[in-house]
Amino acid sequence: MKILMYDNGQPFDIDTPYTSSLGGSESSVLLLSKGLEILGNSVVICNSRKGSTSTQNNLMICHNNSFHSLVDESDIIICNRSFPQGLETYIGKKPIYYYAHDAYDQQLITNWMYNYNLINALSGILCVSEWQKHTFTDYFNIPNDLHHKFQVVGNSIDISLSYGYTKKYKNRLIFAGIPYKGIDVLKKVFDSICVKSERDDLDLHVFSSMSLYGNKDADREYEQQFKQLNNTKNIHLHDSVNLNELTSWLGSSSVYLSPSTYHETFGMLLVQAQAVGCIPVTMNNGAVNEVIQNNQTGYISKYPNIQNSEGLDDFVSLVCDVLKKDDTYKMELQARDWAKQWDYIKTANKVNDILNSKQEIVSK
Repeated sequence: MKILMYDNGQPFDIDTPYTSSLGGSESSVLLLSKGLEILGNSVVICNSRKGSTSTQNNLMICHNNSFHSLVDESDIIICNRSFPQGLETYIGKKPIYYYAHDAYDQQLITNWMYNYNLINALSGILCVSEWQKHTFTDYFNIPNDLHHKFQVVGNSIDISLSYGYTKKYKNRLIFAGIPYKGIDVLKKVFDSICVKSERDDLDLHVFSSMSLYGNKDADREYEQQFKQLNNTKNIHLHDSVNLNELTSWLGSSSVYLSPSTYHETFGMLLVQAQAVGCIPVTMNNGAVNEVIQNNQTGYISKYPNIQNSEGLDDFVSLVCDVLKKDDTYKMELQARDWAKQWDYIKTANKVNDILNSKQEIVSK
């Protein structure tokens, strides 16, 4: 099949996640495309990158203003984040899919989820989790006869980065993610963990930045919070890093802290942490129950909000439970094995089967 991907997120190249930081949605689109190419398809991604076309085998990335010139020679269209102008002219002529990552409250999502005619015209909506699927259908009151359009395929991570073992520091905690997913409570959380565990040797490494999205206003908004963290003993601030570096840091850490109250549609970092045996501890939000086996591959608080004292106490207690265990090796192995189901080749296989079934129907 010749697959044309349209992405309206941050620009990326074929090797971007391995050379610099990249958002989760963009990483997943790229890895899914690589997987589809490995399975024998020809894939072209149109995004906002500048410069010459980038190619690797049968995978090509070019600027999204080339989209319409490439449609005729494509068999299937997959859009991410939004739809290109003029897409409606191809409805009924090409199978068109939407690869959904965002939560229900994102503006680009709401613009098309309320358009039932558009949903009906799509060949399918590929969701990253059951939580996302059911939240969409409930929140937007999707008619029952359109529910079959929503198909869960999971997300895409590169499991190969987690092969091998790195030295694990039992006193090292790690946080990685966009600032609004927990930066505001990190100091309080870390201080509480140190007090409850009665340990003064713990280190917290924080990988976070708004610079990926070029949002200077957001950077200024969080500047004070970063300063507060920077002045806290044993908290070490880092900018966002590429997947290779982040995987190494996750692999050397004992606990991945996810105190976010944001409703994750999937939680890629929770899976990436498990893939290297770093035990995740998270609040009970969004799809976390799908990506973590509670008490087996990680820990999920029974509370959704860490801003409440009950939620904070429960989260801190779970982290301390991990820290006081003499041996977490069994859980680390279970976490590594559990994460393998989201390897990008497996996700690509699911998507490939869906695309092939629709392509056969269209061909007839």
